Amino acid sequence: LLSEEQMEVFVRDGILVVENALTDEELEDISEKGLYSTLREEYGVDVNDLESTGHALQSLSSTNGSGGVLDIFFPDWKLKLATHSKLFQMTCQLW
Repeated sequence: LLSEEQMEVFVRDGILVVENALTDEELEDISEKGLYSTLREEYGVDVNDLESTGHALQSLSSTNGSGGVLDIFFPDWKLKLATHSKLFQMTCQLW
């Protein structure tokens, strides 16, 4: 799923943005349930400006951004996102 270059970027930067990891329908479902507002309001992450604000995602990681699982699991929409099989496979590649 991830290229060697993407994994190198993750190792170097501690974060990786993967375009089109989810379908439009999956993104709409998740975003309607609060992902964007939770990230923005509780963690200061603007999904439309990840280059400037994406570093805040590091604080959500159980290992401070070094490949751990993001600590954003409840409510249901968060668990659905965290258990998405494609995202899980990408996370496994980065371990």
